[in-house]
Amino acid sequence: ESVAHKFIQLMEAYDAQAHAVGSGFFMNPSPGNIKDGLIT
Repeated sequence: ESVAHKFIQLMEAYDAQAHAVGSGFFMNPSPGNIKDGLIT
């Protein structure tokens, strides 16, 4: 199993867990960080 495949699996698992609690990569930066001026 390649490192790239392991990384993709890790990111998919993280994204699924984040979506399970109403979050996800789409919330980066988070609304709270944007409000406070902490944007990337």
